[in-house]
Amino acid sequence: MQITAGPLSYFSPALSLDGSRLFVVGEQPRAELQRYDQKSKTFVPYLSGISAGQIDISRDGQWIAYVTYPEDTLWRSRMDGGEKLQLTYPPLVAGMPRWSADGKQIIFVSPLPGKNTRAMLVSAQGGTPTELLPDDKNTEDDPAWSPDGKTLLLAQYPPQGFGGSAGEYSIVQVDSQTRQISKLPGASGFWAPRWSPDHYNIKAFTADASKLMLFDVSADRWSEVASAKAMAYPNWSADSKYVYYEDSGNDGPELDRVSIADHNKERVMGLKDVPRVLLSLSNSPWNGVAPDGSPLIMHDVGNREIYSLELQLP
Repeated sequence: MQITAGPLSYFSPALSLDGSRLFVVGEQPRAELQRYDQKSKTFVPYLSGISAGQIDISRDGQWIAYVTYPEDTLWRSRMDGGEKLQLTYPPLVAGMPRWSADGKQIIFVSPLPGKNTRAMLVSAQGGTPTELLPDDKNTEDDPAWSPDGKTLLLAQYPPQGFGGSAGEYSIVQVDSQTRQISKLPGASGFWAPRWSPDHYNIKAFTADASKLMLFDVSADRWSEVASAKAMAYPNWSADSKYVYYEDSGNDGPELDRVSIADHNKERVMGLKDVPRVLLSLSNSPWNGVAPDGSPLIMHDVGNREIYSLELQLP
């Protein structure tokens, strides 16, 4: 017998001793997209504080793609919020959207029924999303377009997802026209690829998320840039001079950045006492970087209360 119906989500039920009541936690999940204001040293709403995150801005700076919370649907709009268009619908769960170089397509990842997490393509004008590599048996993650739009980078994991040996992780290049796959040289044991805006470098994490690696495209060579306890969500600065990332840290999560020129690492801010929502695909909080270099987070502003449901029999 169904006991409740939306809009709240219910969990942690506990029956009263006399069996006449059910106590549950009722939650209305919501996030607020915020950026860290360096002058006030506080987080302030970004893009009107929409309940969304995982944003990506088109190369011309005119459009933004984002994933709503908690629905996990992909949308695109103008930077001022105009011309909004929903691109995916339940039960499809979207994550990690990335604009193509020409602004005509968006690639994202989604766990498909009976399959692993897949890289999916959808037109920026809407339509049915399609798999980038329908025959690939691996788990796919972290899609990234090359600056010229001719190549896509993908992280490939074992079919079961995270786990296994480092050798089961790799970064591949996919020709955007022919869909031909080739290994990125020396990228075995790496994941989370990101192409720098200036085209010169590709960054990635080692499989254990303890090192940030840099691939010099012209020299065809990898080098270590930084190490940490456990890294997540790397982001290039707009000028390609820094890579931002979250580290679990010894004193709680923190946002750090490292200089590409001299590998100098600095702590941007601590995140230990900042309530954030967890993404359904990764079960971890997201962070990003605005075009001006301001850190972005999805602040948890949801409501949670305990409810008492009384059993009433006819």
